[in-house]
Amino acid sequence: MNKYHARVEFSYPDDFHPEANQGFRLSRYALSNLTKLHLGREELDIESFNHLRHEPNTLVSLTHTKDIAAAIIANHEDYKGIGIDIEWKDRKFRPGIEKFFLLESDDKGIGLLPLWCAKEAAYKALSPHYHGEKVLVIKDITINNSKFYINNIAQGDIIFENGDDYFLAIALMEKRK
Repeated sequence: MNKYHARVEFSYPDDFHPEANQGFRLSRYALSNLTKLHLGREELDIESFNHLRHEPNTLVSLTHTKDIAAAIIANHEDYKGIGIDIEWKDRKFRPGIEKFFLLESDDKGIGLLPLWCAKEAAYKALSPHYHGEKVLVIKDITINNSKFYINNIAQGDIIFENGDDYFLAIALMEKRK
């Protein structure tokens, strides 16, 4: 497997986990396609929210919102943590909501929605490894210059995908070699 692979899905077959809700179906369909392509078989069982049960060396992150989902897989030998988040570009925030996630040190030039996506992705990458004195929250994470930080210490990289109708953010914490 290369370093990482991501996939966005807008639909799924009718017979793909018909008992589950749409978000589950879309995100797991993206994961199904990734694992078939890069592992040679479908693998959908996720353990501890960050790796595949039968492939503990394969990290995974999922995201979904109405009618769209994405998945990412990566080799644990290359990455300590990964995260992904997707949002429709027309998502509206309630006035004043930014006070719950925006920091003075954040790169506000990228816009509120991409910042939100980046912080969500970074949170997913960080949370299994965070051992701070308090519980990690989105507002603890700074996004600047395509990197994410905790307490002014760079933790990893952010990659943005600007789709026609959506924003996607991927957070990657490479292992230090």
